[in-house]
Amino acid sequence: MGMRWIAGAVCVAVVVVAGCSGEEAEFEVEHTTAAAAVSPLADRSPTPGQLERLWQTRVDTSDDIDRDPTFQLVDGQIVVTGRWSGVRAYDARTGKPSWHYREPGREVERIASTDGVLVVLSGTANDSEAWEEDVRHTVGLEASTGKLLWENREPWHPPSDGMTDSGETGMAAGGIVVVRSGENWDPIGVDARTGDERWRVQAADLTENCESTKGTPGKDELVLVTFSCGDPGASARPRGLAALDTETGKPRWTRSVTWHSHSQTDFRNGVTLLQRRGAAPELIGPDGRRLRLPAGAGDCMTLEPCQLFTAAGQAVVVLTEDEGGSSRTRIAVTVDLRSGRTTQTPLDPYPRWEMAGGRLHAIQPLEGRIRGDDDYDLLPLALTTSHDGTFTQSPLPIGSDTASDRPDVLAVAGGRVFTLQRGPVGAATIASYAPKDRGPVREPIALGGVRPDEWPDPCALLDGVPTHQAKPKRTPTGRTTIDDAVIPWTRCEAMLPNSTYATVKVEWVGATEQLAADIFGGPAHPTYPRVEVPDADEAYQTDAATIRLRVDRVIVSVLADADSDRTQVAATVAENLAARAP
Repeated sequence: MGMRWIAGAVCVAVVVVAGCSGEEAEFEVEHTTAAAAVSPLADRSPTPGQLERLWQTRVDTSDDIDRDPTFQLVDGQIVVTGRWSGVRAYDARTGKPSWHYREPGREVERIASTDGVLVVLSGTANDSEAWEEDVRHTVGLEASTGKLLWENREPWHPPSDGMTDSGETGMAAGGIVVVRSGENWDPIGVDARTGDERWRVQAADLTENCESTKGTPGKDELVLVTFSCGDPGASARPRGLAALDTETGKPRWTRSVTWHSHSQTDFRNGVTLLQRRGAAPELIGPDGRRLRLPAGAGDCMTLEPCQLFTAAGQAVVVLTEDEGGSSRTRIAVTVDLRSGRTTQTPLDPYPRWEMAGGRLHAIQPLEGRIRGDDDYDLLPLALTTSHDGTFTQSPLPIGSDTASDRPDVLAVAGGRVFTLQRGPVGAATIASYAPKDRGPVREPIALGGVRPDEWPDPCALLDGVPTHQAKPKRTPTGRTTIDDAVIPWTRCEAMLPNSTYATVKVEWVGATEQLAADIFGGPAHPTYPRVEVPDADEAYQTDAATIRLRVDRVIVSVLADADSDRTQVAATVAENLAARAP
């Protein structure tokens, strides 16, 4: 594939390789590279406090609607890998496209990263007329620039035997990427920087030794491979897992397990989490020793998926405790890899968690508590951080209107949080957020540094609204507690002359007008019809009885049954807010 790579320009090459039959096959390659390298981001959480958006980028996924692309943070780049669209990298500091690699009409089967290199394995598309030839191609790309380091035309395949749903989380470590030979499925250790074969393990030797073995000591990093034992046609059959030393390829430990069609292994820094439908999860340490998880740990493949993280000599498993019936609890189990001692922390059952700086992070609604009522979700979402059993919520400039469109945490690094929001069909949105204040943290954290006395009196916002002669009183409600902050009132109700009620509800007060605007119309905001309200910076009809509007830093909702009443009350509320704005 000889060519001169030009930074920022699309290079199209024709690659000629030998097919399985020995005949030559050719295909195109599209490739751009970055002009300058970016450095990796540190393993560091954001400091608590109001977060602001640094950038937001929309990613076209229309070529991969049959299989969602994957998004991951690799060496300072957000890497998007699609089955058909190839590999695209976005600078994590700016959100701008950095480089991309694609083989049009061919399928990206797997990527793996280690030592600053991204290795891409591709093959002939399954629905292609030439699929029987299954032309293989493997390239090593510098993760920071996309520069081609090497290519290989050997019949290499991803390291599973094609019958597992492992995600290949253990296929790269210590500068080694594991592939399998197309002839006999031998695991091959490939130098990620050069593409040279460093070692090879005979698959037959692994298959013959399907008994679990004790772990052997070692200092080098590990990769994980799976192999078949017994009758390959059986639906539930013995399978083998082997942790291989990246330096030598020798097994550090092997384990025999019963494998089903719905099984998965997660592997991080030598720690293995084995998940199988109908069975409790198993945690295996780098030395091959089984580590204890709670007796009530539920089936990860039937209940919510389990997650595995490692940090500072510990493994953290997010799982669901099945207490029988409909009683289930989501917990984080921290396991000391030396002593095996465990601690547990209860978690919210729904969000996806990510770890950075030894802390777990998730995106959830900002929770307050209204006196006399249950928990109350405020308008913005928040980054929830769990550490040593305590939780901190830092407001994000994202509205929480629709849970189905709520973004997830993609990664946390460099004091920033990266989010991923899938949808609508054929698109996704990635974004980056960091603390607004670079100096001391402003209290209260859960209010983004805005003091409770900066929240307007909701009854004062109804000044000038005509009320019923017999019941002119305006009734404040909604005394709200968020962490240690107390907002005296968030709602006020008044009876109108026609004996119907109007209610104004203060939804949020932003630390700045821009933050309030982002919450009001951020990426999670549904498509509401816009309405014109004098003195309001923007206003929407959010349901049949509600207008939500923003004036400067303040977001309020106005509820009234009649259209004319609602419009009149919203205009008065906006006028009062505009009069109090600095």
